[in-house]
Amino acid sequence: MKLFWVVTFLLFSSSSIASKEQANNVLPSKKLNVLFIGADDLRMNISFYGDEVAITPNIDALASEGVVFTKAYAQFASCNASRASMLTGMYPDSIKVWRLNSHFRKTAPNVVTLPQHFKNNGYHTESIGKVYHNYANIRDEKSWSVPARLDQESHFDDYALESRSNQNLP
Repeated sequence: MKLFWVVTFLLFSSSSIASKEQANNVLPSKKLNVLFIGADDLRMNISFYGDEVAITPNIDALASEGVVFTKAYAQFASCNASRASMLTGMYPDSIKVWRLNSHFRKTAPNVVTLPQHFKNNGYHTESIGKVYHNYANIRDEKSWSVPARLDQESHFDDYALESRSNQNLP
């Protein structure tokens, strides 16, 4: 129900704003904190979504106080293309990213990413972990206030429960 009201408010707000001057009048005077968490292959395997095996108290606490999305759609059947699409706001065909080793900065160098937009507007932006794809040493210095951390780490052995590490989970 909370998501419905947030979406309704955003739709109402965006449809009622006619100019940039009017938009400035409805923006909060204080910058809001924004935390974006992107997770590869997480699916809905957190207890907030009803997983009975996952023990995820910290992400559950964030979920209970923030906006939770209950539907997810991928732009493309490649994680790199999907992430690049989501963070640039452009279709994979527009930025010409279809493969794991493609970098949108080579194909669409002037595109402004979501974190870059925040950075350009006075926010501190930071990348921790794999945001873009680490297959081909893809980095995006334009989007971050400080150099990315842990972005080139391998995540093939990231299993909390060793007994489940070799299973094909649902």
